[in-house]
Amino acid sequence: MKKTFLNVQILTLALLSVFFLACENPTEIGYDFDGTSSGKAYFSDTLTLGASTILSDSIVNGKANYLMAGITEDPILGKIKTTAFFQPSLVPGADGVTPLPFKVLPTAIADSVELRLINFGLIFGDTVQRQTFYIHRLNSSMNYSKNYNGDEGLGYESTPLTRFIINSRSFKNDTSNAPQAFYVKLPKALAEELIKIDTTTGKTKEAFNNKFRGFAIVPDNNSKGIYTFNTGLLNSATSTFITYWHYPGETEVYNYQFDLNGPRHTQVISDRSATALSKLTKTNKEVKASLTSSKTYVQGGTGIGTKVDFSNVTSYGSGINVSKATLSLKLDQTTLNVLHPQVFNFVVSELDANNNQVRNSSNNLTYLTPLSTSAEGSIASVDTTQTIYIDVTNFIQKLISKKTIYKSLLISPAAVTASGGGILSNDQIRRAVFLKPKLEIYYAK
Repeated sequence: MKKTFLNVQILTLALLSVFFLACENPTEIGYDFDGTSSGKAYFSDTLTLGASTILSDSIVNGKANYLMAGITEDPILGKIKTTAFFQPSLVPGADGVTPLPFKVLPTAIADSVELRLINFGLIFGDTVQRQTFYIHRLNSSMNYSKNYNGDEGLGYESTPLTRFIINSRSFKNDTSNAPQAFYVKLPKALAEELIKIDTTTGKTKEAFNNKFRGFAIVPDNNSKGIYTFNTGLLNSATSTFITYWHYPGETEVYNYQFDLNGPRHTQVISDRSATALSKLTKTNKEVKASLTSSKTYVQGGTGIGTKVDFSNVTSYGSGINVSKATLSLKLDQTTLNVLHPQVFNFVVSELDANNNQVRNSSNNLTYLTPLSTSAEGSIASVDTTQTIYIDVTNFIQKLISKKTIYKSLLISPAAVTASGGGILSNDQIRRAVFLKPKLEIYYAK
């Protein structure tokens, strides 16, 4: 019988010598998770462990680094339609808080308005063909303090203000191939509306937003691709909303560039009816891997994640000392497609009994690290074998020792923070398809 792996920190020198002279390897407990089958350990216990794809209750994606607009037909996850909603916002001044005043004299004469779109660089589907988009006026201003969910739509006027036609080449210079902005002309009436806004009510961003309704970028139903438009504080690399005016008898033209760093949100609607996840709905939020050819799925913008259930690991007993536990997931390479980019970085979270990501005492989402959980998790990146490896040592030890009530983990796409940690990336539709996960445990009794 193979020997169990002993934690070298608790060995005496004599035992350490015996260990290294032994010809057998440490015991490696391996399981395949497919939602139904049993993973048999090298000793007598037989454990049933599960993998599944789950749908989150709500995915907040407002105030992201970019907006998405367009439609794509993903052969794996179905038809996805994205609509961008945004509210032009006053630009903060030198202190980063107080907005630069939008001051217009009563004698001003409106000239024009244009929307400058900067391509974020992330595209999905066919963006070679030229596609049509419409800009509509919102029925009411966006809520400045609200966090909008990914599937949440906003009402807008039925008649568009204008339309524009683009493809991926629209954001490249024809001669130098350098990135460039794309400008959309909007009706002059918007400039006339803007210069009449009472500046006393526009001293704060919130007040201005309440005074001036935002816009929606809506794709034509024949669109085959999705574009991302850079948002954020005003600079040369962000999209902006610009109004122009002049004064009687003057040749100088004045302008104010509003940024898109205020309320903004991408609505993401998906139709999975013709896919392996057709049974994944708002009323049926979990589909076992046994029903999807032993595969599980991840896509942040639609709220899809991979769940791994470790409930039966507790049958090991409480006298186990876990030296190392690694969960590995390999991407299904047959699903890789240049038109539908994959996820490269992932974070892991504990799930409660209702498949909700665990929060801390401050009601903030938490993520798994090798030693605990925190506001930022450890990044698991895809390696050259298209596999991710996740250190779950502490989690498994707590589970075996019955020091945690959480028995499942959620695999989600990661947004890498400035500190190098990871949080849920819920503002994009990169996706991943995993084959059966595998758990390897090195332990000592």
